[in-house]
Amino acid sequence: MENRPHNEEFREKWFRMPVAEQMADIGKEVAEAIRWKEKGDHQKTRNFCNSAIELLILTEEDPKYGRCAVEEFNNAVEELRDYFLGDNIYGTTDKVLMHYYGPFMSRRREA
Repeated sequence: MENRPHNEEFREKWFRMPVAEQMADIGKEVAEAIRWKEKGDHQKTRNFCNSAIELLILTEEDPKYGRCAVEEFNNAVEELRDYFLGDNIYGTTDKVLMHYYGPFMSRRREA
């Protein structure tokens, strides 16, 4: 990511984006984490996972979302941490992650 989520300009731009675009960008980071996981590059996997988590945490701060959405984002962060950085106690798979993020990414490509 060129601009990090803690950059105020990036935050303002991010908050103006519709949820589908935000989720597509997060999904892109998740897809890259999966790709590097498959290649066995643990550092790049961790970097892309952390980037996705940073974006999810930033999305939690977006004033347009209510409490239910924040809980959903929290769950997504926990799942990514568990899958890529933890013991995968939830039994998440690449397929499950792409089932969640993939539709957002597909819609963005069609737009």
